Amino acid sequence: MSAFHYPDFPGDAAHERQGRRALTALMADTLEASGEHMTKDPRVRPALNTFLHFFMEKHASEFGFEHECVFGELNPPIRRKLNFLKMTSEAIEALDENDMRQALEEQGVDTSAYPSKQDLMTKAQMLRSSVNGAAPSWPSGAENRTGPGV
Repeated sequence: MSAFHYPDFPGDAAHERQGRRALTALMADTLEASGEHMTKDPRVRPALNTFLHFFMEKHASEFGFEHECVFGELNPPIRRKLNFLKMTSEAIEALDENDMRQALEEQGVDTSAYPSKQDLMTKAQMLRSSVNGAAPSWPSGAENRTGPGV
């Protein structure tokens, strides 16, 4: 029996740590040893590593122990793709400047002409309104502005 699985069991914390380390090392070694039997698709191993890392982190937070990633390369975090057409003006205004800049660049906009967040918001609003055929819904205070895209 283990305190890891049975929180009421008065197990020895040192043995618990040793058991977790051994299990983690066994999983990592098994992945390394079975590499030749895996598909040649380079996405498989990082996907397995990410899966194992996620659940080890989850258990670490639930049971209060430290976990370090030993499985190897992980998949990058999922980044949401922004679609200005489906966003309200308020949602566009609430975006972080870096997210807004990246989303505009993904839509083919050269953002070097838009140095401030306000300029980026104005451009995003223009893209949104030009496709929807509606008049632009300017962010507050932008009515009297001049500059790129205005």
